[in-house]
Amino acid sequence: MIYNDGYRAYKTIIFLFIPSIVFIPSMIFVDGDHFLRNTLFIWFSIGLFIFSIIQNRGLKIHCSPLFCATLLLIAIIALRNHAHISLIAPYLISWIALVCSLSNNAFKLDDLVMIIELSSGIQIIICILQWLGFLNSGAHFRITGTFENPSGLSLFFTISSAFLWDGYLRTKKITTLIILLATVVFTVLIASRSGIIALLVIGYISLRKRHKLNLFHNLLFLAAILVLIVIKFESSLGRSLIIWGCKDLIIKNWLFGSGIFGFSSNYMKWQCEYFQTNPNTDLAMLAGNVMHPLNEYIALAINTGIVGIIALIGTISYFLYKCRQHMTVWSICLIVIIIQSFFTYSFRYAFVWFFTGLCLSQIIQTKAHFIYLPLTHLPTIASISLCIYALFANSRHVCFEYKWGKEFNRLLETNQIDNSLKAYSELEKDWTGNPFFLYNLAAVQHLNCEFEQSNNTLKHYNSYVIDYNSALLIADNHYSCREYDDAIIAYKNAYFMCPSKFIPLQGLLNTYHALGDTLNLRLTAKYIVNKPVKINSQPIEVIKAEAHTYLKSTDDL
Repeated sequence: MIYNDGYRAYKTIIFLFIPSIVFIPSMIFVDGDHFLRNTLFIWFSIGLFIFSIIQNRGLKIHCSPLFCATLLLIAIIALRNHAHISLIAPYLISWIALVCSLSNNAFKLDDLVMIIELSSGIQIIICILQWLGFLNSGAHFRITGTFENPSGLSLFFTISSAFLWDGYLRTKKITTLIILLATVVFTVLIASRSGIIALLVIGYISLRKRHKLNLFHNLLFLAAILVLIVIKFESSLGRSLIIWGCKDLIIKNWLFGSGIFGFSSNYMKWQCEYFQTNPNTDLAMLAGNVMHPLNEYIALAINTGIVGIIALIGTISYFLYKCRQHMTVWSICLIVIIIQSFFTYSFRYAFVWFFTGLCLSQIIQTKAHFIYLPLTHLPTIASISLCIYALFANSRHVCFEYKWGKEFNRLLETNQIDNSLKAYSELEKDWTGNPFFLYNLAAVQHLNCEFEQSNNTLKHYNSYVIDYNSALLIADNHYSCREYDDAIIAYKNAYFMCPSKFIPLQGLLNTYHALGDTLNLRLTAKYIVNKPVKINSQPIEVIKAEAHTYLKSTDDL
């Protein structure tokens, strides 16, 4: 391969970029785990694309059926979500820009392995400190690395493992092997089934490249996959409930889908109705506040319907067909991402977008001719214009999220509700589409005793997201307004969304007590006392003690 003079710049930029989207946290944005990293991805990708145009004195695009199929899929996603284009356009445009710019340079695997070794090594040290108890993960899980939960860590380690294994086979470096083994160990320690399956696939592909496997080996591999899928039976049951609910959402708008908020604005309402109809099912204790179907393919089906799924299946099928004879590390990495996307929200993480683009760019580079368009040609000007639009749209989001994060942190520190409400009202005028700001605004309005206005804001929020937290806040607003009949309905809705929760039942207790409804008060108190606990905690003990008190006080009535 020929490496041009700009390769050193590419190497330096990427060397700085990969650790940044894995490690850099943020305290200035409300979504500190993702927003800054995603913004860095957008600006990096577009910056690299413009650098590539300047370097080549024009637009150089490698054309292949795989790249064209991917562009078609992205176009379908963009068209289906045109009403929210400012939210998704920066990500889609920057990803296309990344693929186009990286496809102009064959990236040296040894350089990439060195960067991944460094990033994985730091991540492993953090995991060891968390495992030993010297470092708090800041989550409900013992080991999360620099991510908010083990899913992100599993994704990073399995993607890294593909490159580390390839690097070790080529160089036999002991440091590469040690880091590889550590990534495998921690993937097992965090009990990530999808991660272990991905590691098995890496090993299986590697063995097939070097040895002829017989029927027994293939059956053994399939058996291991099946065991891993069913080994956490309760978790599998919980996912089956989500899939069952998604089936109805897909059928509802089967052709073109329901858009980017199709799942978040419908699923929890379906879950509420399901448990109202089936209150005694064993699945009740497994249900949670679900914001994603934990499967990127189901999410795409809900978002874009059968049109998007056909485009995706065609793209993946063509990719697997073309790489079946010559499986490179780029292909293996994409297969890892394809597998992990069956079990989690892979594309919430900026580094997954980056590695998908990097691998695709290296694959199409070796198998396609390229089109060269000078700077003055209309497609080149249009491409630059789209990039400028993406940067402008993202800049608006960054400014808004920064102001929101600044006010959110000030509220947590000072608890000055009046001043915060004024600031939030001003922010609402510049709202850029993040629905969770609306929930935050409704919570501030509730704290300021503006209960009716809070419910109006939550009505707007529910057009994008319907969830347990908003249902509970609606109920609290009705209770505070002494609209007890509406409060009872809302508390029941919140409870049936997540039947393992106790707080909605406590709200029902207080509402029945305020109404003087002794019969329902006693029935609810008995239900709370006898209700099994999913995870014991002090708030639950307080609620159960309160229920005992109500029972005792009504014994003589």
